[in-house]
Amino acid sequence: MKNQILNNKKSQIGATITWIVAVIVILFIMVIYVLVTMGIAAAKGASKDSVQKSASENVILTEELMSIVNAPIGNNEILTDEIKSSLDYYIGNELIMKAVGGNINNLTRIKDSLSQELLVNTKASDEKLKTDAEKILDSICGSYIFQTPNLKIDKSKTNSQEILGAGFTEETTLSVPYKDQIIEIKYQRAKNC
Repeated sequence: MKNQILNNKKSQIGATITWIVAVIVILFIMVIYVLVTMGIAAAKGASKDSVQKSASENVILTEELMSIVNAPIGNNEILTDEIKSSLDYYIGNELIMKAVGGNINNLTRIKDSLSQELLVNTKASDEKLKTDAEKILDSICGSYIFQTPNLKIDKSKTNSQEILGAGFTEETTLSVPYKDQIIEIKYQRAKNC
């Protein structure tokens, strides 16, 4: 009777042993993977702390940019509204859109090379945008770069030695849909604040 019970369990014992061996092999492969990954990370000089710090800095930077573009500038308008309205002339101009290849974000690269007559209509709008943006940005500590397709504000509030030593945090970009375009607003801030 005892032998008959054991004989009926042989297939279950075989299957169990197979799974035990498979689990051991899988765990061994996982340990090898973790060790190789840690070795590569150490070789690149990345640590868990630096990755977490970089990610948290980018979140803070994005939140800061969101507060800048949503800052009120008067007449129930926010800075984003003024950025959009200042781009209306460019988006509505067939010659400019052809020059930028249909992407308004390429405007900063070619704006200086466009003729003065073409840009004379935009001067007042761009200057107002620059003035209003600088009013909002003045409260920011240290150095920063704020850029829209038709505006770049590069402010250095500390001496150049500090800026070179500090470096900039990762750039953050905000994409704002407007008409048939996606407007990119870029922002960097010095780490020394």
